[in-house]
Amino acid sequence: TVKVAKFTQEKKDADAVKVDDAALRKWYEENKKSLELPERVKIRFVKYNAADPMVLAKMTVTEDEMRDRYDVTVDKYTSTDTNGVETVKKFEEVKGEIEKELRRIAVVQYFETNLNVRVYGDSPVAASARLAAVAKEDGLKVETSDWFSVDGAYQEGFMVPASRVFPGVKGFSEVVAELDPSSEDLRYGIVMSENAVWLIEKAETSPKHIPTFAEAKDAIRPRALRAAKADAFKASVEAVAKKGVKAVEAVKGVSTNITFTVADLRAGAQSFENQMAVARAAMKLKKGEVSEFTLTGPGKAILVVCEDRVAGDAAKALVLRSQVRDDLAMLQLRQIPDDWKKWNLERLGFQPGEISSVEIAEEQE
Repeated sequence: TVKVAKFTQEKKDADAVKVDDAALRKWYEENKKSLELPERVKIRFVKYNAADPMVLAKMTVTEDEMRDRYDVTVDKYTSTDTNGVETVKKFEEVKGEIEKELRRIAVVQYFETNLNVRVYGDSPVAASARLAAVAKEDGLKVETSDWFSVDGAYQEGFMVPASRVFPGVKGFSEVVAELDPSSEDLRYGIVMSENAVWLIEKAETSPKHIPTFAEAKDAIRPRALRAAKADAFKASVEAVAKKGVKAVEAVKGVSTNITFTVADLRAGAQSFENQMAVARAAMKLKKGEVSEFTLTGPGKAILVVCEDRVAGDAAKALVLRSQVRDDLAMLQLRQIPDDWKKWNLERLGFQPGEISSVEIAEEQE
């Protein structure tokens, strides 16, 4: 039997937390290992819109091409009702949709062919200047991407995820990895999505390294501030816990007695609010004890007071103890918000990678 005191970090309290340069440098020194940057690249590019109505109108699509496309993609136009009866839309019903699709495909192929000829064919323009020349001829703007990593690594504040550079492009990382500014044959690349084509080249590269404080200062400030707010919130809750049971039970909105058995919570039904977090916090408490700070969400936490504890069936407890403990741990991990988990890993100097995983540590009996 327990009572649960809920805590929420008030906006005014969170806003009152500040991070000066000294605190920022301290956070940097404590988390420097987790800030290592992967090899990064910036891409210079020109974008062509394959959904431009004026360009689409110039493409020619024949009746035979549309019927062939319909035959190949007929599954897309097939639906099955609740009785298992299939309905297939007739060609005439989807003809307009197919025509638009084929026109868009034709535009993408047109841009790809046109750009290949202009950047790799005979030209009086120097190879190094062809992207800019093509953009000028077509009245388009040359843009430069943010930093990103070709291998998919990501470091908040220092780059963007590779998937956001050219959305919807398949094989983008492979094309970028092969770009070589010193080679006339590999200087440029062409990447495509369903609605756009990009002519690209490497603009800048940065080797793998740990950023200096000066380099990292602006990028890490939001993370350091989040950590400081979380620390301040935790400290305020722990201050109540240190005052003892009476102080915890005096918290506004503290629950009435909640009685449960841990084994019964495995069924998955929600018996009471934050039940898995409560159970996890209460498992090692003796009567009259207060739990440790337990996070339940962004800026939300609980303290649990053990009002009474009655031993259950010993044999059942022995069989279920390990299984229940692991179930509770995994369920609570799922309930912890991603931003808090990320922050906590950063504090430990851990940088998640493609094959990283979280496992439950063995507990001493």
